[in-house]
Amino acid sequence: MIQTTPARKFVHVVVWHPSGMTKRGSKYYSNFRQDGRLHRKVLSSNLQVAKTMLQDQKMKVYREGNGDIDNDQNVKELADEWFRSIGQQLGPKTVIRYRQNIANVIRLLPVRFVRSLSLDVIE
Repeated sequence: MIQTTPARKFVHVVVWHPSGMTKRGSKYYSNFRQDGRLHRKVLSSNLQVAKTMLQDQKMKVYREGNGDIDNDQNVKELADEWFRSIGQQLGPKTVIRYRQNIANVIRLLPVRFVRSLSLDVIE
């Protein structure tokens, strides 16, 4: 009597990814458009962590599009962004004076990130 091994059946498991997420190799990537701009970023190799990171990234992009301030932003970067926005509206001497004043304030601040600012820190 000849024994044969049963044929193996391969089952293809389909894993659901949220909208805006792709998988290449073992890593998950964000891949979505917001206001016509394409956003791509490596997220994680763990699906649950990648879902959380994708949610955070989409919320950050949404807030930036609406003009909200990101709490993880450096105070100096925020000031530079503000100077770029007013640079065309004000005179050059005014911008220089504002830059000097803001530089003095930033130098005296004990915190470096927007999230750490409060009324107690500013006073």
